[in-house]
Amino acid sequence: MGVVTDETGSFWYLEGFIDSRRQSWRTIIDALPLIVGRDTEAGLHLYSSGVSHRHAELFRSTGRLWIRDLGSTNGTRVNHEPISEPTPLSDGDVLHFADLEFRLAVYRPPRTERKPWTKVLTPDELSVYLRQHDAAFGSLMEKRAVYPLFQPVVSLVDRSIAGFELLSRGTLKSVEASPTELFSIAERLGRELELSEIFRTVGLRHAERITGERLIFVNTHPA
Repeated sequence: MGVVTDETGSFWYLEGFIDSRRQSWRTIIDALPLIVGRDTEAGLHLYSSGVSHRHAELFRSTGRLWIRDLGSTNGTRVNHEPISEPTPLSDGDVLHFADLEFRLAVYRPPRTERKPWTKVLTPDELSVYLRQHDAAFGSLMEKRAVYPLFQPVVSLVDRSIAGFELLSRGTLKSVEASPTELFSIAERLGRELELSEIFRTVGLRHAERITGERLIFVNTHPA
C-alpha cells in the first residue's frame, strides 16, 4: 500500500521505539488527527504500560502540525519539556509519550518537475528518508560529537557515593539523541563497535575531572 503525500510529495513520520524489545520503528503519519496510545484502535498503537489508552493527539491547525496531551497519566513531552497545552511541532522535535521516545521528521523529496497530481510512494521509495539520519550520524562519528553524563552510584548502607556510572548521549541534526537511538543507527551501518569506543574514550577523558578516588562504571557494547 502506498503513502499518499501532499502536493509537494512531502510527508511526516515518527522514528523511535514502540516496545520493550527496543527495535527501531518508523511510522508514516498518513492521516490526521492521529491518536497515540495503548488503545488498539489508536492510529499509533504503543505497548508500554506507562502509556495511557488515549495518550496524545497529533493534529493539523493553521497550516502546522500540533500535539496535545489527552490527560495521560505519565504525560507528553516535546524536546524533554512537559506540555499542558496544544504545542506546535517542527522537523526534528523529540517527543516522549510516557517512557517512549520518538523523533519527528519530514521527508521532502527532490524537486524535479511540478505535477498537478499527488504522488503515491511505493514501499521502496520510503527508504530514502533514512539517509537523513545516516548522514547526520556519520558527521557525529567524525566529530566525536558525544558527551558524557555521570550518574552517581549510591551505597545502600550509608548513602555515600560509591562511584559513577558513565552514560553518554549525542546529537543528531542539533537535537539530543539517546544512546539507544544512536546504536540502532550504528548497528544498521555496522559501526556499533566504533560508536561504543567513542563513548568510552570521550567519557573517560572527562572522568579525569572528577575529584577524589571514585569508581567509574563503564557500559560497553557486546561487540
